[in-house]
Amino acid sequence: MKNCPQCNSEYSDDDKFCQKCGYSFYDENKTSTIEPDNKEVIDNEAYKSHYSDLFKKLIKFFMIFITIINGVLSIILFFVAVFFMLIIFPLTLVIGMFLFFTSIYLFLSLAWNIPFTVVINRKLNEDMKISMTLMVFILIFTGIIPGILLLIGDNTKRKNKI
Repeated sequence: MKNCPQCNSEYSDDDKFCQKCGYSFYDENKTSTIEPDNKEVIDNEAYKSHYSDLFKKLIKFFMIFITIINGVLSIILFFVAVFFMLIIFPLTLVIGMFLFFTSIYLFLSLAWNIPFTVVINRKLNEDMKISMTLMVFILIFTGIIPGILLLIGDNTKRKNKI
């Protein structure tokens, strides 16, 4: 039994706080006294991606290419739409409105294309595993070509869990 340095009441070695005053017995010079129950070594190989260099370059190229084309098309369509809407004819006004909303959609889609491109490039550069969810999101929201390359390019064998 030891005595609390603040209130001088007795405490056991297992106590982390004084029962009377709440003083913490945690020694700040120690990093941690808690040890994990499971001391298995994590296999880092399970968290790595296994894409060939060719697939990495193709995926990066198409991700960046689609993002740039998306941005350029949104700007071009916006100015073409404004041009069509300035002409007074009713048919060109309808075409102009269609082009305007298409350009807005393309511009807003950059909100997910740019982050997806950055994340995929970082994961490929650092050989990090890319989740199936992210692969499907890339397939649906960014582009078919990089999505398919991500899905078929990983050489790891995925286990089917029932």
